[in-house]
Amino acid sequence: MSAKRGLMFQALATVLVAALSVLAWAVFLGPGNSYEVAQVAACGLALLVLLAAAVLAGVHPVLASAALTLAFTAAWTRNAAASDTTGLYAVGALMLLVGLTVGCAIVSGLLSGVRSRRRQPA
Repeated sequence: MSAKRGLMFQALATVLVAALSVLAWAVFLGPGNSYEVAQVAACGLALLVLLAAAVLAGVHPVLASAALTLAFTAAWTRNAAASDTTGLYAVGALMLLVGLTVGCAIVSGLLSGVRSRRRQPA
């Protein structure tokens, strides 16, 4: 597998990561779902697997992280804003945005280290 993928691959893969992030939100936390611990944990695990698969497949970590974070946060915010009368959804959206950004940065950094170690000769 090539360490650097072409522009078309990066673009399509970034869109796919964003779409799958929204799908994860819809399946686990979408409209009509309650936020049970198991649902939130399963959603987090799904996002972790999605990010890991994307980065290990050659998607640039920044693109994969940004797509996952922005798409998931947008989906969550759109739903929360529609049902919140207090305006506190904005606090939740900011916390989600920061948390996903930090989490994706950590996971992407670890995965990039793994990928670079795998490429080095023994």
